[in-house]
Amino acid sequence: MNIIKCLLFTAASMVLLGLSSCKKTINEIDYPFTEIKSFTVPAVNGGELSIAIDQNTLTLYWPGYTNIPDSIAPVIVVAERAKISPASGKKVALKDGLTYTVTAQNGTSASYKLKVVNNQAPPQLNDESPLATKQYDQINLNGRVNYLIPDLEKTKAYLVDGSGQEIRLMIVDLGRTALNLFVDTYDQTNLPAPGKYKLKIVTGDKSVRSKTDFITINKADFAPPYIFNPSAQPIKVKRGTRVTLPFRNLSGNTITLISLDGFNILDIVSVAADGKGLVVDIPTEHSTGEFYLPTVYYDHEATKISGSLVSPRSISPIIITE
Repeated sequence: MNIIKCLLFTAASMVLLGLSSCKKTINEIDYPFTEIKSFTVPAVNGGELSIAIDQNTLTLYWPGYTNIPDSIAPVIVVAERAKISPASGKKVALKDGLTYTVTAQNGTSASYKLKVVNNQAPPQLNDESPLATKQYDQINLNGRVNYLIPDLEKTKAYLVDGSGQEIRLMIVDLGRTALNLFVDTYDQTNLPAPGKYKLKIVTGDKSVRSKTDFITINKADFAPPYIFNPSAQPIKVKRGTRVTLPFRNLSGNTITLISLDGFNILDIVSVAADGKGLVVDIPTEHSTGEFYLPTVYYDHEATKISGSLVSPRSISPIIITE
């Protein structure tokens, strides 16, 4: 009996030893994948733009009806267990050559470069029939233009004289098919002289220039006063407080009334010490919001002419808050 037990124990041990020798350790291999699966950019209208991925180039076709922003925060999906830098959702400057690097789990990496294609249609000037106006008056091009970006920092307009000199004008109204200009120089250095001019429009990175000098500028009787704030910073003021509004052509004119919205009237206090602004009080009941086209009523002292002028758009608005 003891001999049988001994044999059984020996057999069992050999079986266990055999099983143990057959067991192998499986080592998991790190993933080597570095692909970008998808790359989308949230759009202004609530949708999203998808980037075309071709080998190591990411091509973003930006629609021409919207401004190309300075930065984006794309949503990116990469291969399993890989990482990307800059990370998905991180805000980055939007420019050609921006590099994204995908690093696989095993340390392998691949770089992708961004290419931005502006799908903006070139601006059009469809009608060059003669237009006549005068200094400090308006040039209404509504219906004559198309494919303009409605952004004061993206769209600019110039009169071009016979020598090719370009004189940048100010904008009263701007839309995709609308452009209303004010005949005074943006930087107030070179008022367009009486004469005939061509027109040049720059919108985004596209431009158009008229074939003919279809715009005639006549001499103004005098320089009327108007509000203009060329600063990138808006004029921000609370209701019931005092502020100085920047003016042009105050000298020789008496301001009789100012309205930012066509309804509420500001309380005029005095001319600023430097003669380039008007100190006003904002009524406590004034409506709040952003105002771009204030109206100025005035008396011209030399001619005894009374008039009103809708001020051209500034880059930044006058903002009234609670």
